[in-house]
Amino acid sequence: MKAYCDHHSVDLNSVTFWFDGNQLQGDHSLAELHMNDWDQIDAIFYDPSACVNLKVSLNFKGKIENEFFSNVRRSDQLKNLMDDYCRRYWLDIDGVAFLFNGRLLRAEQTPDELQLVNGDEIDVVFYDQLARMKLKVKRQDGNEIFFSVNKSTQLKKLMNAYCDHHSVDFNSIDFLFNEHRIQEEQSPDELQMEDGDEIDAIVYDQRRRINLKVTSQVGFEAFFRINRSTRLKNLMDVYRRRYCFDFNGVAFLFNGRLIEADQTPDELRMQNGDEMLAVLQLRCV
Repeated sequence: MKAYCDHHSVDLNSVTFWFDGNQLQGDHSLAELHMNDWDQIDAIFYDPSACVNLKVSLNFKGKIENEFFSNVRRSDQLKNLMDDYCRRYWLDIDGVAFLFNGRLLRAEQTPDELQLVNGDEIDVVFYDQLARMKLKVKRQDGNEIFFSVNKSTQLKKLMNAYCDHHSVDFNSIDFLFNEHRIQEEQSPDELQMEDGDEIDAIVYDQRRRINLKVTSQVGFEAFFRINRSTRLKNLMDVYRRRYCFDFNGVAFLFNGRLIEADQTPDELRMQNGDEMLAVLQLRCV
């Protein structure tokens, strides 16, 4: 390539070389490309300002591997670059993702669209890496522990692991994210968590805890564990969100009496296992 550019007095960055539909790289060998005598290489000239030099590398478990440099036309889709990279390193293109500044790239996007400049780096990761994230669980005393979890997995597994690690009763602790109690069946995806987010672990005196059941006229059931002195507003809000009820369209009853949001289980003299009824309110227009 260099000899060709020297012979024609052209800048190496203004021309790309292609063989059998694939862009050639400086470290390619004839054997690697299965070239034979008299095979043809196409030289494609570009305006250097219309191209951008990009670095692509595989990020596997924090290690950078398989670095690849490519001169890409600014208006060309990134699909060719992605295909070339996967062919070169024997990767299944359906099993990897291409990221720029942490954002997933689509094959139809162009360098111009992404405002890429010379020297920008594109990371390649396996999809199973994308599906995992690190979460920090922090206790009131400042003790911290980190977990690697799947984004779609219920957080009950993390909660159980935390309780086992600290030898605490699962029923004596609440896990909060953004000040809202996490339900066992919820997942990081459902809570829109991001890598590195923090979960608060609040340990209670078990004697001050109470388990309540909430049912509706249409059969939606949910179980909650709250502190006896905690206002019931959070419980009501979580129930409404879970079943997509209008916040102003549901009333909660206990023993046939309307519950106010600022009331507590202690105030209502609730006992462990008591049941609340969620009633849909009809509005007259």
